[in-house]
Amino acid sequence: MTHPAPRSAGAALPAGPVVAVCMGGRSAAASIAAKLCEAGYMGLAVPPDDLEASCRRLAPAAALLDGSHPLLEDFSLLRRLRAAPGFDKVLVAYARDRVDIGYMIQAMRAGADIFLFAPVDVASLIGRLREHGLLPGD
Repeated sequence: MTHPAPRSAGAALPAGPVVAVCMGGRSAAASIAAKLCEAGYMGLAVPPDDLEASCRRLAPAAALLDGSHPLLEDFSLLRRLRAAPGFDKVLVAYARDRVDIGYMIQAMRAGADIFLFAPVDVASLIGRLREHGLLPGD
């Protein structure tokens, strides 16, 4: 089940690209998703055990994945997603809480487009999304 970022009553969701935020900690995912919404993206917190189904349902333009989470650290889920129809065009950012160049290279070979170090600096994430042509909605 996806969890939209907290919004004030009556506030409209942004019309920008959907960004699935799949971080191990629910509060971290919700915080990043909320900041993405403030910047004009539709940030949605997605639990790791629901990532595949959520990506099929939401068709996100981008996904931020927590490489420290047990379901994501071995890249098998990323490989399955990359093999799914349409997911080859999704911009994937992997985040990890420790500096490990070997892991970063493995993530890129498995299909990650961007590698970030956690804790994720949302301004840097937004900059990288923009570099790849994912501009926020109006």
